[in-house]
Amino acid sequence: MKVGRFQVMATLQAARAHVLGLPLESAKSFGLNRAIFYAAAKKGFTGARKKPYPSDIRLKKPLPKEKARG
Repeated sequence: MKVGRFQVMATLQAARAHVLGLPLESAKSFGLNRAIFYAAAKKGFTGARKKPYPSDIRLKKPLPKEKARG
């Protein structure tokens, strides 16, 4: 069975976290999360923002004064 780049990165990051003082279980979790982050960063975080932010939403009709905030 071949060990891939992802598994190596997760193990490396877990070992780093453990040496820096995290308990073993927390270090394993940190290593896995960090490897997932690096894999997503490598692919460019595609598909992360599908819904517009509330400031990007434009209304067709203005809201009545009693429903408008502020």
